[in-house]
Amino acid sequence: MENTGTATFSSVIVQSTGACTLVANDITSSLIASATSTSIQVAAGAPTHVAFTTAPPTTYGSLTAALPAFKVSVEDVYGNVTDTSIGSTDNIQVTSTNCTLTGTTTATAAAGVATFTAVTITTPGTCVLTATDLSRPLTTAQASVQVGQPQPTLYVSSTKGFFKTPLKLTTKGGAGSGAVTFTVVNGTAKSCAIVNGALKTSSMGTCIVTATKAASGNYAQAVSAATTVTIGNQLLRAYRVVGPVYMGHRMVIRVTGVGFYGAPRVISNTAGFTARVARDTGTMLTIIITSSPRNRAGIHVLVVIEPNGRRASVRFTLLP
Repeated sequence: MENTGTATFSSVIVQSTGACTLVANDITSSLIASATSTSIQVAAGAPTHVAFTTAPPTTYGSLTAALPAFKVSVEDVYGNVTDTSIGSTDNIQVTSTNCTLTGTTTATAAAGVATFTAVTITTPGTCVLTATDLSRPLTTAQASVQVGQPQPTLYVSSTKGFFKTPLKLTTKGGAGSGAVTFTVVNGTAKSCAIVNGALKTSSMGTCIVTATKAASGNYAQAVSAATTVTIGNQLLRAYRVVGPVYMGHRMVIRVTGVGFYGAPRVISNTAGFTARVARDTGTMLTIIITSSPRNRAGIHVLVVIEPNGRRASVRFTLLP
């Protein structure tokens, strides 16, 4: 702010280290020449955190060879390395989560930078490295490394199923003895869910399935591409009638098959026949039927008719 020809600046912060010169310009009048300060040597501020300035690799295939050298720096709030000030010779330690480290996991910073050249991760999988300043309570830093020999590409191989019939999910590819798990999100189908390794939905359509094969032995974890699984209409089939059918009696029978859907109607070629579906599981119909006592005993036919018009027939024996 200008006062009697003098502008005073009281809140200027230099955020980078090294030689710094300040240039003053009059933005009101272009006729006034600018002025340049003498060079100022700016040092880092008080250390606030550590950071992986040369990060370990995100993937690494060996469980016996040390990781390529990586570096952890002690930095001020603006990300400047404390190379000549407090923190420049701090002791830095690297610890791990979900894995085991061997080798030299503690190093002393030189000019604010600690270099690690002999750290080995000996268990496969996703390893999270945490760098901590042992000399003072600074904010830690983390880096993630996927360790182990890559598995061959993992695929979800079960890509088509039928509505109301749980689809057992399978994979191809991968390697090792790691367990395979699945995750799913809805596509066009509703309520896509995985129960005991089988895919279930509450409607026809698509679900998006991803498989993960856990790390084992020398192999790292493998994750498949997100795969579209289509759940469509199943071919309607009626296999057999379970339970006796007597003339002139009200009976409960069951018809086994696949593709039952939508509370189907049941008719027969026998006179005086009535039927009501009491329960439909998709693979079994529970049916309450009656048949006229004037019918002829012998082999007759039940016909299952779904709301969309699909039909399936099955033979049964009418007993006197």
